[in-house]
Amino acid sequence: IDSGVLACFTNSSDLGLTGDEGPKEIDSNLHLVNRIKEIKKNILSSLSITKDEEDFSRKIANLPKFIFVAKPMDYRSPINGKLIKASEVDLLARVVTSDRLHKAFPITSGIATATAACIPGTIPNEIINKSLEKENVIRIGHPSGIMEVIITIEKYNDSWTIEKAIIGRTARIILDGFVYVPISKVE
Repeated sequence: IDSGVLACFTNSSDLGLTGDEGPKEIDSNLHLVNRIKEIKKNILSSLSITKDEEDFSRKIANLPKFIFVAKPMDYRSPINGKLIKASEVDLLARVVTSDRLHKAFPITSGIATATAACIPGTIPNEIINKSLEKENVIRIGHPSGIMEVIITIEKYNDSWTIEKAIIGRTARIILDGFVYVPISKVE
């Protein structure tokens, strides 16, 4: 899919994964990381995006985004420990970029995943468990929580057109704190 960003998808189970893994499990699995690099290299080559080995080495870090997906399941965020219920998401997804599992889910990858979830015959569409319409809310369970993407998509002739993509939120906490005020300062 090239929507938001060039992305490729696979079932987590095809990689021997469950779909709820975190960075520790993925980043330390050198066999998996090398397998992903090889898949990405084949994709870039078949799309004639790379000219030679040097060009490939420069582009492979970020393109295509490698996204593995799974059916919804209860899982604990490996980043913040929050329990995510299967009923809160439409699919689980993890993205590998720069040879590392992303700790959350990039916005561009969210758009690509939501787009693919709406197109019959794609891996995310086969996994998602809901009837899809012109405008859809796709809830992606990722390592830090849930990302909602509202996607408006229509088929014109033989191609799909994205009319609108709205990211509801990312689930990463960027600030949490306390302020301690002396009792003498409180009215």
